[in-house]
Amino acid sequence: MTSRSELAQAQRLLLGEQDGVVDELGLLAVHQAVSDRLFPGTSVLHTRLRYALFVPWLMRLAALERDPARSLRDLEFALTGRLLHGTAGDREARRGIIGGRIHPVSAAAQPASYSYWTALAVWGLIGPQWTEAIPSREAVLEELSNLGTSKLALDADGQPLVERAVPFQALPLIPDQLLKASAGVSFRLERAEREFLRRRLSVVRAPLTGPGESPHLSLLAKLASRRLKLDPSLQPWLDDRVMAAAETHDQEVLALAEGLSAVAGLARAAYLAMVEGACSTKGSTVGSRHRAWFDEMKANLGRAALRLDMARVQQLGLAGSGGPVTGLLQETQRYLRGQTTMSSLKAVYVAVESARKGPRARLSGTRGAAVHLRDWARTAAEIRLAEPLHFRWPNVVRLLNDLHGK
Repeated sequence: MTSRSELAQAQRLLLGEQDGVVDELGLLAVHQAVSDRLFPGTSVLHTRLRYALFVPWLMRLAALERDPARSLRDLEFALTGRLLHGTAGDREARRGIIGGRIHPVSAAAQPASYSYWTALAVWGLIGPQWTEAIPSREAVLEELSNLGTSKLALDADGQPLVERAVPFQALPLIPDQLLKASAGVSFRLERAEREFLRRRLSVVRAPLTGPGESPHLSLLAKLASRRLKLDPSLQPWLDDRVMAAAETHDQEVLALAEGLSAVAGLARAAYLAMVEGACSTKGSTVGSRHRAWFDEMKANLGRAALRLDMARVQQLGLAGSGGPVTGLLQETQRYLRGQTTMSSLKAVYVAVESARKGPRARLSGTRGAAVHLRDWARTAAEIRLAEPLHFRWPNVVRLLNDLHGK
């Protein structure tokens, strides 16, 4: 039931690779740190908010069967078909169906119960008994199955002597059409579902990353409590309504995110320009598309990249674990200021890529690098141009617009 193409796509997303974009320099750590701080529980794999209810609903149903794990796989496969039926004619909605491209040939390699699992925990849908770590799907399925099959000792009034923890919070009722073989299902949230999810999302706290921080609600929580129609093409730091919803500390994070988005995008563009140049020196005809794009990005994003305070980024823990990626971004800023040469900048990039990829590095100048450069040159025309980091904003906007019925 596993599709190799679907598995490869999920792996590319998880590793920061999409349409030929690979995380050679460790920039994904920056993307994750900022995204998790502002929008806890979200992921680039998330498409529509109602999946946060589909997953626990289907797990409850699967737990009633003899083989819950297999039943869950079957139910998720059936859900894909019902979503395709229920969204017929709605091209935008169909793009959000997990496994929709390969149904009914096979099931998605990464079903919703996998990709939304962390979100369920962070957003408070999984019961409070697991406080130390997020439980596995298998553990929750087993707990649900035990709840359905075991009998509790009762007192003289017929009440349980021991109160048992419930794996999921009190969920809205399962809609009838979810169980009907011929029925179509949509992503539109019913009123009770919307209110339930709004209550959950509006109390999600931000992870504490800076020294001396006090617990506070996340920007995701603030936006969940406000009925705003958000534009995925307008970055959050450029949207006055988003900035107004943010607390002072998140306004600072958003300002830093703007600079990180720019300098990380430029770093990615610089790397591709370097690879393209290395291919040219080896005799490959690859053109100068990425080198020209790097120059264009410098003109468009250079000022934002130079405004970035990397020291403050490190203080707030927004560069992941720091280390090489912090040095790479700082050296990129130095180059943009004219304080170092492209040759010196390339030396830093070579060191970072070699440390991450070892013999698979393209810029190292080794015999193996020459082989990988030739491979890159063969698909150079298909390599996607570098982009600024988006910090999951398009996905977050889609989830919030689902929540608010926009």
